Amino acid sequence: MNATLLVLQLMGPVVLIYGLGILLNRAYYLKMVDELEKNRLSITLAAMMNIVAGVAILVHHWLWGSFLEVVVTLIGFMALTKGIHIAIAPESWLKMTKGFSLSNMINIVPIIVTILGALMMYAGYFT
Repeated sequence: MNATLLVLQLMGPVVLIYGLGILLNRAYYLKMVDELEKNRLSITLAAMMNIVAGVAILVHHWLWGSFLEVVVTLIGFMALTKGIHIAIAPESWLKMTKGFSLSNMINIVPIIVTILGALMMYAGYFT
């Protein structure tokens, strides 16, 4: 199986489900963001998971040919960058996350995430 399709098949459903989850349960996710400060272990685990995901994608998918290959490689870079940001500057990441949840973006981003998840699934399963 092509590495690009594998990443899209694995990540597409996760992105789609979380996009829908935030759309349908906005209050729950806003409360979760408020409680993140109290649970430093969750922040550390989020950093580690993002770093592992980013490194795994980049080690096995350093491809820059087609549009989908570039997208998947950039997803790896974004995951790695986010993980490093959380690990090195957790307070900055928390502030940014809280600012996002308080802004109007909480109404727009879940729609974008849901659409991206659906597109990732389509590309991974039907191309």
